[in-house]
Amino acid sequence: MYCRYCGSPLQFENQQFCSVCGASVAQEKKRSSKVGAIALALLKCAGFYAVFYAVVAVAQTVYTAVVSGLLAGGTNIVDSAGYMGLSDAFWNVFSENYSYVMVFAYVALAAVYWIIYVARKKSFAGEVGLNKTQFAALPAAFGFGAALQVVVVFIISYISVAVPSIAEEAVQSEKVYECMFGNASTFSMYLATAVATPIIEELLFRGLIYTRMKKAMPQIAAMLLSAIWFGVAHSGGIHQIVYAAALGIIMVLLYEKYNSLWPCIFLHAGFNSTNFLYDYLDMNAPVVNWMLLALSIGFVLVFVVYFFMAKPIYEEE
Repeated sequence: MYCRYCGSPLQFENQQFCSVCGASVAQEKKRSSKVGAIALALLKCAGFYAVFYAVVAVAQTVYTAVVSGLLAGGTNIVDSAGYMGLSDAFWNVFSENYSYVMVFAYVALAAVYWIIYVARKKSFAGEVGLNKTQFAALPAAFGFGAALQVVVVFIISYISVAVPSIAEEAVQSEKVYECMFGNASTFSMYLATAVATPIIEELLFRGLIYTRMKKAMPQIAAMLLSAIWFGVAHSGGIHQIVYAAALGIIMVLLYEKYNSLWPCIFLHAGFNSTNFLYDYLDMNAPVVNWMLLALSIGFVLVFVVYFFMAKPIYEEE
């Protein structure tokens, strides 16, 4: 049970007043409804996601209008309509700076979330779980994420041989990625996909959505529902939904293990960073493929033991 005025947890079953804000909570328990609490939590989560979608959509719409204006002002468009009915010439210009637009949108989004909590007189960092944790967990989480991504890619590649539709979805996802980032610099792509994206997605799905759900429903239900939500948000195909949902479960376990969002952010960053590794390896060479897979499986096993069997040492406040 939580105080409806400040959101602080009530310490005793028959507590009359909130120990933080002093508000009377004696009647609150009698009026409380489990179904109502779940509905309110889901409504809040939907609100946080709606803010995310709105900020990103506005940034993309404005940038699309700017690029279209540049093309209309003097670029000769000859090729036929391509992805989303827009020409290759459009995507060539669009992809040059879209990474920076994403970063700007995510910074603006983080600011909006922070303002919401400031307006409610709550600690944003404390509410979303940006708590101190042991330093060793961060590079370990990054390595775990990187190795996990390699294993996922190999699994999908072998499954796609038996299920052609997965291969087709992967080709379509690659086409979308090429349109968005085809002419971007490596630095801007890394900044957007391996730094800004992990931070904002972990703030949203683990820091805001999962923590809100956990207050209103059993922890296992909150974990599964938030993970499925995370998977559906990455709907580049059924295979993406499945592995993103599985990744969401892993990151919730990390969040609970270390009582901090930072290991989740670093795992997510490591997972996304591995895409850049493939640019420097000859992935057509079988020796490279099998060595990379063997190393990654070994890393995954080591980090599973490290994270889920070793006792975390929390930093002193």
